Amino acid sequence: MSGRLKISRAGVELIKSFEGLRQVAAKLPDGRWTIGYGHSFSAREGARVGPSDAEALLRFDLLPIMDGINSLVHYPLNQNQFDALVSFCFNIGIDNFAKSVVLKRINEGRLTEAALAMDSWSSAEFNGQTYVLAPLIRRRAAEKSLFLTPAEDEATAPQITPGMVVRPVEDQAAPVQAPVQAPVQASVAPQPPATPAAPVLDTPYGVRAVDLVRYPPASTVATGGDADIPMMSEAVQAALMKAQAEARMRDDFASLETARLEAAKAEAARAEAARAEAARVEMARAEAAKLEAARIEGERQREEAQRAEALRQAQAQAQAQAQAQAQA
Repeated sequence: MSGRLKISRAGVELIKSFEGLRQVAAKLPDGRWTIGYGHSFSAREGARVGPSDAEALLRFDLLPIMDGINSLVHYPLNQNQFDALVSFCFNIGIDNFAKSVVLKRINEGRLTEAALAMDSWSSAEFNGQTYVLAPLIRRRAAEKSLFLTPAEDEATAPQITPGMVVRPVEDQAAPVQAPVQAPVQASVAPQPPATPAAPVLDTPYGVRAVDLVRYPPASTVATGGDADIPMMSEAVQAALMKAQAEARMRDDFASLETARLEAAKAEAARAEAARAEAARVEMARAEAAKLEAARIEGERQREEAQRAEALRQAQAQAQAQAQAQAQA
């Protein structure tokens, strides 16, 4: 995608309308806390935010979403399409978008089919069961409508209306450009069942189907800049930086733990290899000892056979001498 787009005010308002504003932190089913417009990274029990700080936190949360879309999408998008995708990805997670049919269809230039594929993400899991959620259906409908809405600079193009008869002609002014193709992951988002049996539920706010957002480093904390972006209060900035420091500590600990486990695994492999080699050497020694014992036993039997043969010959010779003397 040429250029790096940013979400517009209309896109932010769309997300806010579905996320709903929570000025007091609320606990999620997975044990985390959420506050503002679906913010969970720095949310803590007892935390409070005003509308301005809540929007600033939302803008912060959208940074990796916008960066991910700009990196993953290789087909030119207008502002409406980009805004719709930011709302969609903020809800399902950028990792899921990366392997979805929606992204695949966009990069193939099949935008209408991409919008239709958004409907595959209208369900969520609660207590081990999957439900089709009315808020997600409404959110997908709004995102699809925005995605398929022409931008202002596209509105002057002739629009085909029902009943209109048109005759296709080849455009001689410029060659037709094929859609830009880019490698995308082969795995796709799960498709909804043909006849979903799950009940439709309704809740006050939109439900986040998946939360897999990766947060940027502390140096990129959003503190405003554009005219319509609210500034973060110092308390919210401090909370974000504290959460980022804790996240880095967790990542560092996870890296150390991973290294420790890898070292332990390697040591266990070396110990197992040493045990296997010792067992092989012991087996070879036992086999050699067995062969040596068999050789010694064979020699003993041969010596006994030789002594017996010598005794037999001596007896035969003595018997022959005795017979000769008797005849003389």
